[in-house]
Amino acid sequence: KAYVPWRREYYHNKPKEEWPKNARPDPKDKTLQWESTFGLGLLKYAHEQGYRGKTQMPTYWYAAENYIVRPSFSVTEYTKLYKHLLAYGQLINIPDTNRTFAEQVQQLSPLRADEVRKNYMMELLCDYMHVLASSGMRVGEANNLLVSDIEKITDGKGRTNYVLYVKGKTGKRPVVAQVAAVRHIQRRLHGHQQQEKFGYLKPKGRRNAENKGDWLFRMPDGNKITTLIDQFQAVLKEIGIDFNRYKERYTLYSLRHFYATRAIGRDKDIYQIARNMGTSPQIIQRYYGRTATPLTFATSLGD
Repeated sequence: KAYVPWRREYYHNKPKEEWPKNARPDPKDKTLQWESTFGLGLLKYAHEQGYRGKTQMPTYWYAAENYIVRPSFSVTEYTKLYKHLLAYGQLINIPDTNRTFAEQVQQLSPLRADEVRKNYMMELLCDYMHVLASSGMRVGEANNLLVSDIEKITDGKGRTNYVLYVKGKTGKRPVVAQVAAVRHIQRRLHGHQQQEKFGYLKPKGRRNAENKGDWLFRMPDGNKITTLIDQFQAVLKEIGIDFNRYKERYTLYSLRHFYATRAIGRDKDIYQIARNMGTSPQIIQRYYGRTATPLTFATSLGD
């Protein structure tokens, strides 16, 4: 119990010249909650090992008073972003099957080669962000997806769709994206077929790759995505929607929030939403339900 007030005063009791660079003197509620949970974890381990004797375990639990939620795109903002990225088409095909994609790009002028690489990245970003926004999966889960994790299905309405078997911080689970994402998943899979057929975008040394398959979303050299946040925010800035009306910066995780708030607005079952996103109904209500705007519910409320 004494930790939280001590932590809140920690930097205020030190001269400013002793503060580490970028130190935040006033910790956020979420930080205090995480640190308290970590401390309780250490105590629990010590208790299980018998290091604390018969001393009773603390029952104190710090509950955050304010929950910080990343901003979610509006439908208008997301549509603008999506259409902007869709405008990029293939700037180069595979006309020469005797040469790899990299070899063909080398024959282009430097300016043209840069256009081709940018086009590939924008197409990749378009597919990547639409799958995130249509499934609610976490960024890390999308980065770790392999072709072998994708299963083609036919749903109850006879539509083609895919089940994505992700591996994240909550373990393994199946994720079903909205059917609007099918074309983007297929474009990624088609890219793999093109690579196997023509040998372009071949991985260099297969850095960060696993033996059991290839990455679904991969960089031009064939290797795993580390992060696309820089490219994503550059595009947002280019079209003028990098911040929301409250000056909060959009991130890739805003796509997860966009999925959740839209699903809630369409009256989807909260337990199904939580299961698909790999979280709990309580988290859905706490972080997403209260951030759904009146516009989110406009259709259902207007019926």
